[in-house]
Amino acid sequence: MSNKKFIVITSINEPTEAVRHFSKWEGWTTVVVGDRKSPENWACDGVVYLSLDDQKQQFPEFSNFLPENTYLRKMIGYLYAFKHGAEAIFESDDDNIPYADALSSVDAALKWD
Repeated sequence: MSNKKFIVITSINEPTEAVRHFSKWEGWTTVVVGDRKSPENWACDGVVYLSLDDQKQQFPEFSNFLPENTYLRKMIGYLYAFKHGAEAIFESDDDNIPYADALSSVDAALKWD
């Protein structure tokens, strides 16, 4: 994985408009962390989806400490990003559609000295 910038989102819904927008951010990897209520066939082009089974396989000990059906599952997305060399993490929700200039604003903020 060449991207070192990650967007972490949790969702129990089918891919939303917001997720589809984030999946198009050039230079960013979008990670969606599922939960018990997430659709079994969840898929969206350009998105890494972590089902409960994926979470348990990749982070077995930590995953077991996190209750299902809670916002805490998002921490799995952070671990995934760190494991893949994250230099920046942007957090959002599956119902927050980014503004048209959000990507340039976020990338500009990362250039602070």
